[in-house]
Amino acid sequence: MPRLLYATRKNFYPESAGGAQRSTLEILNRLKARGWEVAVASLTSITGELYRAGVGRSLAAGRMPGAMIYDEALGFPTWRRIQIGRIPGAARLDLQLGNRLMDRIVGEFEPDVVLGDSLARCPMLLRPLVHGVPAVYLARSVPVIGTPSILPPGLHFLGNSPYAARVLEAIVDEEVEIVRPMVSHEAYRVPAEERSPRYVTLVNPIPHKGLGVALEVVRRMPETRFLFVKGRWSTFEGRQLEALVKPAHELPNVDVWEYQDDMRRVYAATRTLLVPSQFIETFGRVILEAQTNGIPVVGAKVGGIPYTMGDGGIVVAPKHDAGAYVAALQRLERDPELHDALAERARANCERADLNPDAQLETLVRFLEKRVIGSL
Repeated sequence: MPRLLYATRKNFYPESAGGAQRSTLEILNRLKARGWEVAVASLTSITGELYRAGVGRSLAAGRMPGAMIYDEALGFPTWRRIQIGRIPGAARLDLQLGNRLMDRIVGEFEPDVVLGDSLARCPMLLRPLVHGVPAVYLARSVPVIGTPSILPPGLHFLGNSPYAARVLEAIVDEEVEIVRPMVSHEAYRVPAEERSPRYVTLVNPIPHKGLGVALEVVRRMPETRFLFVKGRWSTFEGRQLEALVKPAHELPNVDVWEYQDDMRRVYAATRTLLVPSQFIETFGRVILEAQTNGIPVVGAKVGGIPYTMGDGGIVVAPKHDAGAYVAALQRLERDPELHDALAERARANCERADLNPDAQLETLVRFLEKRVIGSL
């Protein structure tokens, strides 16, 4: 069976567990269930638990810890390497180290194809091209696609939504296949008798996801209960993340929860999902997770959010207008019939044929086997 290596210049699950990481994990697990061999090459935090545990294993075995740790805790081989810090010449040294370690990973795993989504020009994605291994870039974020001048020949492309595909097609001048995030409804659905919806919920309260707008919305709706659920991103962690959410702790109508590995607890308590993204969100996986439970969405008219939301919510424009979000949320509060109607539309939306997880997997496998691996 084919062998796929996922390569990312970011921390991977569980160190980083946003929508992109969860969607990638879904891809890898589904490919594995289909009989594929899969593996991951990523970065890790030198101060993180995973690296410390890897150092402990090395020392216990009588070996000096290196720049990379290995584990199979996710059910498949996972290599995680440290990134050289900010010292003179760090970028050049990091590239050299990264290339050397990727050469080692490619030699050990012998992939038929490499998949990445962090940067189209990511060295960890492109290095296997030197060994004749084809690479596929899955566009999940428009700003990091790049420009034609820096995209190497022989790189294949996928989009995670019609929006991402359109933007990518304008850059690469070719038709781009779409593989949408595969959301397993059973992993997020809460039994009706266990739901106690009482919050307007914001998941991952950071600036990109509209934290500033959400805080202003909270201030203007003092009688409404809000829930902010911290994410797990390597970009915002520890004291930096806590500093970002500090204003929320000071507001009487906000509860702040730590990162939740099982999001069903969040959706059990959520009445309406707030998605005021301030960057170009190409899909918005959290929308489908919530809609699985009949939770309407109030989201920004930006990127692929309107497509993902479908009829199961209210689209807000402009994206930075706190008053527009307040008006939408108050409509839902004051009109229970509207809320119920959107709840039913939300359930129907996440069951759309073009979002079917099995169909997405078939598209991905066909693309990889016929257009990538089969073209060699």
